[in-house]
Amino acid sequence: MKPIQGRLKSFGVRTTQGEWTFDVSAITGAAAAKPVSGVDAERQPSAPLQPPGACDPNLAKNNSKQAPRNVQQPHAESSHARDDDDDAFMEPMPRQPAAKKQCINTSVAVNATDKPPKNRAKYAHAPTVRCAPSTLNEFVDQLTFPQRRRIQAMGFGGLLSVSAERLESRELLKFLFDRLDPQTMVISVTKEKRIHVTPFAVKQVLDLPNDGEDIDLHTPAQQSKALSDFKTLVGLSESQDLHASHLKKILEDDHKFGSALIDNDMAIRFFFIIACNKFLFPSTDNNIRCKDIYLTRDLSCLPGLNWCKAVVDDLRDAAVAWRVDKGKKSHSGCAIFLIILYLDNLHCKHQIAHTDTPRAKYFDQNVIKNIISADRTKDQQGKTTFGLLPLRNSNNTCYHTTNHPYADVPPEPLAVTHFPSLQVELHGLVAQISSSSRKSQALLALANFDAKAKKASGYMNMGQNILQDAHQKVIHTLRQILHDEVHGNNSEEHHEQSHGSDQAPTGDVDMYERHSVQNIASEHVSNVPILQPETSEFDMISGNSHDN
Repeated sequence: MKPIQGRLKSFGVRTTQGEWTFDVSAITGAAAAKPVSGVDAERQPSAPLQPPGACDPNLAKNNSKQAPRNVQQPHAESSHARDDDDDAFMEPMPRQPAAKKQCINTSVAVNATDKPPKNRAKYAHAPTVRCAPSTLNEFVDQLTFPQRRRIQAMGFGGLLSVSAERLESRELLKFLFDRLDPQTMVISVTKEKRIHVTPFAVKQVLDLPNDGEDIDLHTPAQQSKALSDFKTLVGLSESQDLHASHLKKILEDDHKFGSALIDNDMAIRFFFIIACNKFLFPSTDNNIRCKDIYLTRDLSCLPGLNWCKAVVDDLRDAAVAWRVDKGKKSHSGCAIFLIILYLDNLHCKHQIAHTDTPRAKYFDQNVIKNIISADRTKDQQGKTTFGLLPLRNSNNTCYHTTNHPYADVPPEPLAVTHFPSLQVELHGLVAQISSSSRKSQALLALANFDAKAKKASGYMNMGQNILQDAHQKVIHTLRQILHDEVHGNNSEEHHEQSHGSDQAPTGDVDMYERHSVQNIASEHVSNVPILQPETSEFDMISGNSHDN
């Protein structure tokens, strides 16, 4: 094809019927077809040329009416062949003009670059959770009073008084799993905000047995026979899946028709199967597993197992699995415990002030929703996150303990003391002061308070840490002394060594005046020497001196 230069005056069309040339030099669209000189010139007579501005009636007719199918052909062809050729060159269906389409595309491109899209890309949904308090509560409603009383006598009364019906926020659970260290089982919201996930905390939230033999949640394959036998017992085949809804329906029908086929032992076993599968140790699917059946095979053994430790161990496995693959579609583990433990340690106006247990009894849906809303915030990308509220002082909670019965559990950190910034809280009021000098004076006073409050918080936190260390040391020393006393290790050398360990180290802190401490101690304790430790780092920081 030759390149076109300048304005287009004419163009030619070649078909099986002939060859035409169209004159398009006139802007008004006057076009005339004339045969091309050559062999095919006699085959198709050409129409006379029209002057500029004239309208060709034949062309107008062709624009409004489809061309006839049968056209005289100079060559001998079958009618079928001619029909095929005509079909291949039939006038196409009308479509959107190219100029208009180009305009639309340009408009879309402009909108895509100049204006942000109305619907922003949504973040991926948080993983689903199989921990379902509502399923457990619905089954509890089917239990008789004697059955509930027996469950409570076995040490599982906390499972009968769970107030929450749902988790309320899967995003919060993802937030907690992102910050749960499976090695230490500590939720590190920040460096200063840490919450320990311990069997003692499970006891406070759910009131489960906290001593006894460990529960092996990794059931061997040969124990799957227990599941097969149980399916036969409830009328299911080997290939059918067993769900909590099946057990609930069986108990409902037994009450409805008065058949009395489900005795107390079987109803209570149903309860523990559902508690394991849908509440305490939920997996990533809805099927009742072999370990749910095998664990509940003997009701008399259940109180002698350490259920609190098993809940923590299962959450540890869930945290490990989450760190390996954060694209998982489902979370396992007792999610409601993790959420209640976190919310119960936050300081806000919706908190449960008293320390009664089990805590799951007092965290109903409204309390959970209100605290989650108060703690929810947005990150720099506009994504929902949490951690806005400060932690409560652990001394004022039911989770306060300075010693855990398990050696691998680190001591619980003391809550960090802090004061709210008055500049932030009172900035709006100060802004209403009309006098610039008084406004500056007020802002300076607030700034001075914030600076001193920050300094005082540092002293208090340092004192709390030193006090905690001193407490741990004295407990360790006394335990060692009592251990030696019980085992008859009373040698003079060991006695001196143990007594020497009681000496106060250089870094210890006396938070009060030593003379006052001596006077108070002398009023209540006789024949007990009071040691005089050396100057501590706290004394040097605060600038105090106790030299006589």
